[in-house]
Amino acid sequence: MKKKIGEGDGIHVRAVRYGYENTAGFMYQEIEKWYSKRENEWPIVKKFLNDAFDNFTRGLNRETPFLLLEQLGNQNADNCRYTLSYHAYMQYFEYEQLQQTKKDSKRAFQLALFSLIVTITSFFVSIYFSNKQINSPTKLDYWQYQQIINKLK
Repeated sequence: MKKKIGEGDGIHVRAVRYGYENTAGFMYQEIEKWYSKRENEWPIVKKFLNDAFDNFTRGLNRETPFLLLEQLGNQNADNCRYTLSYHAYMQYFEYEQLQQTKKDSKRAFQLALFSLIVTITSFFVSIYFSNKQINSPTKLDYWQYQQIINKLK
């Protein structure tokens, strides 16, 4: 479920989306390459990754959307595989549900508005044709007059 990066999304949402889409985990170099076109955001994401590394190696408890999945080779943060934390995963899942709900409610509003317009239009069309029928003279043929007279006798 690759989702296009929206400019309206915040830095945190984009970082978490990257982790969400790479469920098997990702290497430091992979996310760094992915963020190469977003130079202003990379320092923030890098801090997320460094905090995850420090949480794992030093036993700290810094708030970060990522977890260190596996440490490879030397003791540097750039030689590790990361994944999305459960908490960040659930928050992102709820965020996506909220975005879908917003779209669905907007669509429901549009359909309700369309239904209301059709109802009001049909109401006025009904009034128009009722008035037209009431105001038009009734034309009866000779044989219809005969039937009325026969019924009244």
